[in-house]
Amino acid sequence: MKYGLGFVISTLIILLLLACGDSTGPSEPDLTPSVLSLAFTGDSSKAFSERNVLSGIRGACELTVTWTICPESVFENYVLYRSETAGIAADPSTGLVLGVFSDANSNQYIDTGVEWGKEYFYALRTQDEDDNGVWSNEPSITTPGTLPTPSVLTGDLSQGNVVLEWTGCPDSNFYSYRLYRSLDPNIQSDTTFAENLYTGTNSSDTIFTDSDVNTGFDYYYALLTTNTSGFSSWSNEEQVSVVGDLPWVLYLTLEPTSTGRTVNLAWEPLACEVDGYLVYFKADATGSWVVIGESTTATFTHNATNAGSYAVKAYKGENYSSGYSNEVDTMPSIVSVTYSIYDNYSPADRHSAFIFGESGGQTGMAPSADFVQDIYAYDDSKGDNDVSLYSGNFGPFGNGNQSSFQEPSAGEYGNCDPDGTWFSTSYPLYTSDSVVFVQMPFMSGTNAYAKIYGLSVTPDPTTNHGTMISFSYEYQTNDLGLTLFTSNSQ
Repeated sequence: MKYGLGFVISTLIILLLLACGDSTGPSEPDLTPSVLSLAFTGDSSKAFSERNVLSGIRGACELTVTWTICPESVFENYVLYRSETAGIAADPSTGLVLGVFSDANSNQYIDTGVEWGKEYFYALRTQDEDDNGVWSNEPSITTPGTLPTPSVLTGDLSQGNVVLEWTGCPDSNFYSYRLYRSLDPNIQSDTTFAENLYTGTNSSDTIFTDSDVNTGFDYYYALLTTNTSGFSSWSNEEQVSVVGDLPWVLYLTLEPTSTGRTVNLAWEPLACEVDGYLVYFKADATGSWVVIGESTTATFTHNATNAGSYAVKAYKGENYSSGYSNEVDTMPSIVSVTYSIYDNYSPADRHSAFIFGESGGQTGMAPSADFVQDIYAYDDSKGDNDVSLYSGNFGPFGNGNQSSFQEPSAGEYGNCDPDGTWFSTSYPLYTSDSVVFVQMPFMSGTNAYAKIYGLSVTPDPTTNHGTMISFSYEYQTNDLGLTLFTSNSQ
């Protein structure tokens, strides 16, 4: 059978029309895009409380996202995105997926992962079972608060220590710096395993030396700057590797030539060549190591102002001992028990005398020949709060041991002066006194010393005439005759 050209063309047109009419569906999904709205629903009242800045107690920073629901039966799920930049629909990889919701009637999400003083963009993609989708509008919102100017942090290894420096905060409402250290990166995201090394409230204090580090470790640091409104900004995170291949220093000792406030140290020199040794100190045996000096020999003398612990590292060029030496300390025995003695105008059965012991004290009766006291309480006048500490061998009840008394220098409670002025008979007490040093001479050898602290001078509650003296004390034995104590006064 033969067909004309017109027939062929007509047939082709019909086939094309049939093909066009045989579509499996629309090129766009048959879904209604949702309309998003945003609201800040957190509690900013506590965020603005200066009282809570350092404690970290602040109101929740949260945003609530709501949207219109999809009415179509082909609905499969909603996917909610958040970003700190606009254009989520154009590039979804720039956004964070906050949640996927398969219930068509779901229309709200509370976002607690936002921070103060930042702008956030949101977009919702509504999808069908074939993963076809339509995008909502993209609203944005800025959480309350003005963040402080973040510092730029740098860290360098110097003499076996990590020296941290940062740019100062220029803001007038600056409140504090908090420097964190961790063995793991990303301190900003989780401070659980980070150590707060330093807190400063002066914006011009922009340097800190971390001496409590060991060779072979990588340390991570970040600085949190906070303002008086309670808002904070993180610096960059700085990584510092502590390197060094010199051996540890061994056999650090406190030399028997130490006495008073003079601490003489000695150690075994390393067999390898070194440039010298760094000597480290912890006041009151707490906190971080601080370099107090260096020596080219295996000895060092420290004119101390309070008791503490010592350690040593060797160095050659930029190489240091891979760890600290053993520690030695000059710490006194700290007797934190509160004792009370009473003067001679209190009832006769009240203990008036005291004996200092290395691990504990003993109260007793000053008039008793069987109680050999170091000190006792006595008042020359009746009916007032005037009272004195008497040497155990002085006055009407002087059957005890000799003691002398020294007043601390203003605000200095960590040492007494063995060559200074001592009151060898009695020492008047005032209600404002908090610390008194006591020297206890021995028949031979060096003296023992005590620091009476936390003094309380009050009327004896059992009489209108007597006076009660309460205190705790620290004790340095007569092994070396050290006159070093903690810096504590209470």
